[in-house]
Amino acid sequence: ATDLVADSTNGIPQLIVYDQLAGSNTLLSTAATGTASGDNRSLSPVFNSDGRTLVFASWASNLAADDFNHFSDVFAFEFLYANVTLGAAGLGPTITWPYVSGHSYQVQYKNNLTDNAWQQVAGTMNINGNQASLTDPVPAAGQRFYRVVAQ
Repeated sequence: ATDLVADSTNGIPQLIVYDQLAGSNTLLSTAATGTASGDNRSLSPVFNSDGRTLVFASWASNLAADDFNHFSDVFAFEFLYANVTLGAAGLGPTITWPYVSGHSYQVQYKNNLTDNAWQQVAGTMNINGNQASLTDPVPAAGQRFYRVVAQ
């Protein structure tokens, strides 16, 4: 299909991920310039054993800079993931995720997945090496859904 994402209009099989929470598609087999889809087919992806990395092969020559070998290449796409642990008495849970220097992050929540908008978690982000964390200072009466958004 050429109507799933804006930059995939060349009719060549591409790698597209559907975000069920956001209700949107994202093109993963994007040219290194970030402005177009791959110039050749990308093959069926496979998740690693923990489900955090998607690995795929592609014959496209424009997914990486200076790719002149005219053969297929293997690519890996790591998804941002977070761990949620129960909080101490009087506090909500602590959300922990891999931290990458130079990126900024927001921790957001919904009390119900059918809510229209995500709300920002108040609190102070702590960075310890390559891990970041934030404790929700307001414990929810019921369940709460969290996400970490990298910017």
